[in-house]
Amino acid sequence: MATLISLTKGAESMKDKSPKNFLDKKGIKRFYYITSLGNIPSILKLGILSRNAATKAKIGFTDISDLDVQERRKQYHNYVPLFFNPKNRMLFRVQNEAKNEIAILEISNSVIEKPGSLVSDINVAKDNHTVYEAHNVEWHGVLNFKLLNKRDIYLGGLSKFEKDQLQAEVLIKEKVEPKYVKGIVLIDSKYKKAIPKDYQGLIKIDKNLFFDIHSTSGRKGVMGKKRCPKCGEIHYDDETECDCGWVFYKKECPRCGTLIDDYRLFCPFCDWKFRL
Repeated sequence: MATLISLTKGAESMKDKSPKNFLDKKGIKRFYYITSLGNIPSILKLGILSRNAATKAKIGFTDISDLDVQERRKQYHNYVPLFFNPKNRMLFRVQNEAKNEIAILEISNSVIEKPGSLVSDINVAKDNHTVYEAHNVEWHGVLNFKLLNKRDIYLGGLSKFEKDQLQAEVLIKEKVEPKYVKGIVLIDSKYKKAIPKDYQGLIKIDKNLFFDIHSTSGRKGVMGKKRCPKCGEIHYDDETECDCGWVFYKKECPRCGTLIDDYRLFCPFCDWKFRL
């Protein structure tokens, strides 16, 4: 069950006058927003809007989010979600599904000073997440800053809890203005043409901020197969039915046992690739 921890009136000892300064000391200079290349022109002009604000303003956008996840986090649709570390489950998924036609926006950590900002210990789609007011010092001792500062990430080598910690969020009420965008990180220079000419100076090419989704190094046992949830038989991913009668609308990950939709190309929990 989700928990919101807010400051009680007069609790000055628990109030941080500048969460930005605390983050500076922890090495967190930027937050990150993962988006489709097609959304960049609008963001640079209007800012990053919350899901509800974009809908209300009738602003079209390319949605790369998981709709099932969005349903579980709809109570936060008035906020713009930013990551402390972009190298997480969401990035791995969208790199596979969007074929790298995405950008990671670097957002100044000063945005956390905006009124109404929140910090979550894990992804707010998780039932057991805890959300803190940004000026409440209690979250200072909760987040795993060693992990959040790490860039050499192999999801398969992390525990489930560490993967959850990696998706800690900063939630900014309604809007992140364009002035807070300090960089546009791309995996390859061939995508630079998607960025308006006036903003080419913000572009950074940094493959290390992305996953190498075509490499199987360190991923022992990635065989491009799936398991039948009914009888346990192993199948190639393009097979639609098992001999036991199971029709693959769902499949089981052979590595971690998670039951997921059959259309997925990888397991979001352990990185198992269902197709090579």
